[in-house]
Amino acid sequence: MDLDLKYKRILFELDKYSRQPYSAIARKVGLLKETTTYRINKLKEEGIIKQFSTVISLSNLGLFSHKIYFQLHGLTQEKKKEMINSLESNEKINWIAECIGTYDLIIAVLCKNIREFDEEKKKILQEYSEYIQNYKVGIMSETHIYKRSYLLDKKNETESFLIGKPSSIKIDEKDKIILKLISTNSRIETVELAKKLNLNVKTIISRIKKLEKNNIIQDYRIFLDLDKISYKYYKIFIYANKLNEENINRFLYFCKANKNMIFLVENVGSWEFEPEFEVKSEDDFYKIINEIKNNFPQLVKNIETTRIIKEHKFVYCPVELIS
Repeated sequence: MDLDLKYKRILFELDKYSRQPYSAIARKVGLLKETTTYRINKLKEEGIIKQFSTVISLSNLGLFSHKIYFQLHGLTQEKKKEMINSLESNEKINWIAECIGTYDLIIAVLCKNIREFDEEKKKILQEYSEYIQNYKVGIMSETHIYKRSYLLDKKNETESFLIGKPSSIKIDEKDKIILKLISTNSRIETVELAKKLNLNVKTIISRIKKLEKNNIIQDYRIFLDLDKISYKYYKIFIYANKLNEENINRFLYFCKANKNMIFLVENVGSWEFEPEFEVKSEDDFYKIINEIKNNFPQLVKNIETTRIIKEHKFVYCPVELIS
């Protein structure tokens, strides 16, 4: 599907705040509400928008994200599909990415503590040991989430966080149901939520505002099929040197300002940073790598790269894990 400027503006607005009303988006992109609604539905029908997602703070739910990076061998396509399907059914795994480059498969496992993760890791390694040539483990200390500014060829100005600062607020069963319903459909209407929870609309609005104010709900985004807009998804692994405050702050500012960067993972493990980019071409990706090397020679010790060719599972936070 060929995206004109209006389509790109609509995608940008949805990526910026996917819960905003059709009328607000229409006003910002300069279209009638009916036309805007039609275009959004078209983006869904074409599979460009795969999901309207809500970013929920993991720290406020007592969860930690652990990643396993696999180098695989001896896998037929049938066996790989079987492995991925099995991993998808594990509710503790919220992200599965098939890759080419340094790693072949990356998964994110949400657990309450390191012991729980160790048990999950052992199960996975035992089940697929004959296909695992090598693997590494990382713990996500924070993920910076940036808007898709490249859609309008502008610099990014805002960010949200997946881990976030813990809040003292306790959520009840009604809040958990709201989070579960809104987590994979950020555009669910307040009236529908009210019916499902047997509450009035004002109470639902109040509860959502409280969840936002207390940083439990961090953001509202969209999940795109990049192949359908001719973009490629790359991840790099930065082994850092001289991690002083000045170097880190400069690097964080660079990442936030880069229009193609969508995530920056701060990692506890073999490497320190995992920037993720959506770019038009491989050349664009390597230009960004060279820019990082040239601007941060003291910070960057080594870089590895991987291209994510397919995300088989993506949920910012599976709310069923909340105790």
